[in-house]
Amino acid sequence: LEKMNRSEYIEKLLQKSFVSKKECVILAGGHAKNLWIPELSCHRMLAKLGERALIEVILDHAKKQGVSKAHLIGSHEVNSRVFEKLGNGSRLGVEVNYVEEKEHKGSAHTLKLAKNAVNNTFLFLACDHYLDFDLRAIEEFHRKNDFVATLAVYSGAEYTWDKTSMVRLEGNKIIDYWEKPGSARTHLTATLTGFAEPELFDYLPARGSLESVFNKLSKEGKLGGFPVSGRFVNVHSKKDAEQSRLFMELDPASWSLPDRY
Repeated sequence: LEKMNRSEYIEKLLQKSFVSKKECVILAGGHAKNLWIPELSCHRMLAKLGERALIEVILDHAKKQGVSKAHLIGSHEVNSRVFEKLGNGSRLGVEVNYVEEKEHKGSAHTLKLAKNAVNNTFLFLACDHYLDFDLRAIEEFHRKNDFVATLAVYSGAEYTWDKTSMVRLEGNKIIDYWEKPGSARTHLTATLTGFAEPELFDYLPARGSLESVFNKLSKEGKLGGFPVSGRFVNVHSKKDAEQSRLFMELDPASWSLPDRY
């Protein structure tokens, strides 16, 4: 048997305990009307992808990759609508904690509202992004490196730069981050999916965007980038919801990943 001193043994026990209690923060901030899809008569995270709403698909994917508790941050209206659908999350096997954003002051402030709820490395996700990335691979990379945050960087060809931000990588370090540039700077799309340390909360202003924070971290060499392929859709319309549903049907295995832990 491998010999361990007392501190190493305690550390292993703590790591094992944390693995079974992974948490994620789901960003659903902003005015409820801005998240509304008129042609579907629902908010983006409640768009139906076949028999399930997008938020159910997101949580199911997170759960299958180790997450047991999710903190959803949104307005009273958005949280209420999601609660009507999910309740406390017991049906999905993920505890859902609702954090109300009383006034929207930018996405950085939205995430900052989770400061008192999260004490360890955490996953963060956008409420309106369909994706099938291997979240565990991103997490494993993040834990092995010394970044404040690590973003999933989409390297596939099925998504275009005009709807989101872009990055430049040097190895696995993001050295440039552009928020919705006017033209394609690279072929690497920055997503709002990744892992972060509680230290990230110290960088979040009382008002401002996460993109500006990521830009600052990239200048300080504290932002990691993990290239992913898979599929990624920013669900803002009926067409986007339909595209996400088709992707799920094309690759159903992505929603039944084996439990590695």
